[in-house]
Amino acid sequence: MTHLVLMKFQDNFLNDANLSEITEAYQELKKALPEEIYNVNIHRNIVPRESNMDIMIAVELKNADSLPIYLTHPIHQAISTKMNPYVTTRVSFDHV
Repeated sequence: MTHLVLMKFQDNFLNDANLSEITEAYQELKKALPEEIYNVNIHRNIVPRESNMDIMIAVELKNADSLPIYLTHPIHQAISTKMNPYVTTRVSFDHV
């Protein structure tokens, strides 16, 4: 199963340091949950338009049962706590 999350942030939040911190957190999550998370990719939008999101996080999970394990993991909770105050729009999409 693939879990996609697209986010738009308040202006000036998504700098290189914050993107690096987000990327590192997701790589740590992958290491912490090797049976549940097969792959993680984070993409930064390269075309600034009002309707575009700033980043897309693609997480390849073992199956749908892996999603709550991933979402409640302390690493995910910590990076979410850092990002959430700055998120203006979030969309998720899950597919096989």
